[in-house]
Amino acid sequence: FFMAKKIWLYDIRQGTWNGLYIYDSECQQKFLTAIVYAEKVFFIPYRYPGIIVLDLKDDQIEYIKLNSKNDFSLPDKLWYRKDIVRLENHLYMAHLSSDRVMHFELDKMTYDWIDTPMKCEGFSGISWDGKDFWLSPNKSSDEIYRWYGKSAYEKIPLTDGDNGKIRWITYDGEYLVVQKERRTIYINLS
Repeated sequence: FFMAKKIWLYDIRQGTWNGLYIYDSECQQKFLTAIVYAEKVFFIPYRYPGIIVLDLKDDQIEYIKLNSKNDFSLPDKLWYRKDIVRLENHLYMAHLSSDRVMHFELDKMTYDWIDTPMKCEGFSGISWDGKDFWLSPNKSSDEIYRWYGKSAYEKIPLTDGDNGKIRWITYDGEYLVVQKERRTIYINLS
C-alpha cells in the first residue's frame, strides 16, 4: 500500500483476484492509511497527489486530486502522516510541511484548507480529545499545541529532556500520548 502499483480485490464467492491499477503508479510512498465509509474505502495519501476512493459496490476507483501549487502556496509535494482525526463524516489531516490542516468531507468528497495560527513549519501529527485538537510540530521537540479551532490555541511545553523529533500524537481516552524518537510521554487530560 506504501509502494503499491495496484489495489488488489479478492472475490470471496468466486475465489478470484482483481488488480486495479493506481494512476501514477511510479509515485513512491503513496499511502499509510485508509478509511472505510458508506461502502467506500478512502486511501489517504502520504506523498500521493490525491485521495483514491474505491467504491466497494462496483469496484470502481475515483481520484480526488489534491492541489498543491494553487492552494495557498503549499509545497509542490503534499505530505501527510497517518494520524487522522475522524469526526463523523469529516476528516482532519495535518500537513507535514505547512501550518495548515486539510478538512475533507467524506459525503461530498470535497476538501478545504484550514489555516492554523501556529507557526511551526508543519505538523507531525494531529489528534482529538473530544473537545479540542492536539497538534505536534514537525520541527520542534519541546512543545505541542492544543488548538481550540480558528485562531485560539495554547502552547504546551514538553520538559522531558528528549530533544528528538515528535513522531506522532494521539489521545487514548484518558491520556494524550506523544511519541518522540526515544521516549513516549503520557499527559493525563482528565
